[in-house]
Amino acid sequence: METTHRKIELQSPLDLLYLQSNASSLLRAKLDLHFPPSAAPPSASDDILKSRVQDLCNSYLTRVFSSAKENLSINGLENKQMDEAITAAEKGEEEQEAYDGKLGLKLRELSGKIEALNLQLAMMRREAPARAAAAYAAGLQDDDVAFTQSRTAAEQEVSKRIQEEQDLCGVKGVRDWDECERNWRIATEGLVGVKEGIGATSARLVQARDVVEYLDQKGGK
Repeated sequence: METTHRKIELQSPLDLLYLQSNASSLLRAKLDLHFPPSAAPPSASDDILKSRVQDLCNSYLTRVFSSAKENLSINGLENKQMDEAITAAEKGEEEQEAYDGKLGLKLRELSGKIEALNLQLAMMRREAPARAAAAYAAGLQDDDVAFTQSRTAAEQEVSKRIQEEQDLCGVKGVRDWDECERNWRIATEGLVGVKEGIGATSARLVQARDVVEYLDQKGGK
């Protein structure tokens, strides 16, 4: 069975200083609780017993943290290098973090991904206007075919009804003008619907043209 234990790893000398500071603060709080200033003699300038106990406790804390350093590792530093880092932190000197190879590799991978995304975005800016224009042109062509088919169907319906009336009466050239008027109204309403569809199509054409111009401007920047 392995008898050695893994050292406790700290990220910064400030972590150890923080632990020491908290331990000292807790020590002072306990001393003030058990040796309150009001219990000291009025004529005494200092509480000798409290001072002695505080010195002993401070010495104990110093020995504890000195012994603990043998089982500590601060950012990969040990022994003398760790002591130098702690001294620099106590003086407030700037701390230099050790190079992390894994972090550097991850940073390079992220930079490569960002560059690939930028290239993809630039390609999309070049191709998007042409794709939008082609898609809208195909839509306009479909609308034009639908309009032509609707108009042809309406005209054929009117011609069919007129022919049926002539065959029913057996007289060519004589028409039922009421029926003709009704057929004309039906055909006119159909053409009005087609006209409204053309207006909506024209509005979409204007919107698409604005989109293409906007994308061209963005792609040129």
